[in-house]
Amino acid sequence: MDSRLRSLVGAGFAAVFISACSPSVVATAPGPVPSSAGGAGTPSPAAPTCPASVPSTLTVSAGTVPDGKSFAFVHHFDGVALYLDPAEFFGNEEAVRQARKDGEIGPNEDLPNPFYIRNKETSIIRVPVSTKFAATVLDNQELQPRALSATQFAGSFCVGADRSWMYSTGTPIPASLKVEDGHVIAVDEQYVP
Repeated sequence: MDSRLRSLVGAGFAAVFISACSPSVVATAPGPVPSSAGGAGTPSPAAPTCPASVPSTLTVSAGTVPDGKSFAFVHHFDGVALYLDPAEFFGNEEAVRQARKDGEIGPNEDLPNPFYIRNKETSIIRVPVSTKFAATVLDNQELQPRALSATQFAGSFCVGADRSWMYSTGTPIPASLKVEDGHVIAVDEQYVP
């Protein structure tokens, strides 16, 4: 069996295997799925465990994110709500002004990269997502945006999920948010050099 067919068969089996484990969250990342060492029909020993329950290491506080656009670090997504650490992201000259204002750099200093993140309060809050929710993450090879459904994005937080293709291979994910009626409708991963 040629390698392309073996990859397709392996990817199809992985999707069926994971779907059987969790009907509400399919933990597959877009893009090619490497074939397993055992050949087609052999599940990978690192198959994600879903649903993506909230890690016990996260302490969730009360809070909201205002409607409109904002910035936050995404610590977790369970398919229903995002677990966020809201912050402020500044770019270019505004980044320099805000970093100086906060005393992070001196009056004659510049930033090595033209961005600054202000994060005075690092508590995690739970914010529900809209039924229109979608995510965009960056591919780690060419930094090109990749659209993910809510199911795919939740799958990236499952135990054992392969996020090696993503720019933010770990958590948290720096992201721009769009919030409407108290629900997040979009998450776009923010490039941070």
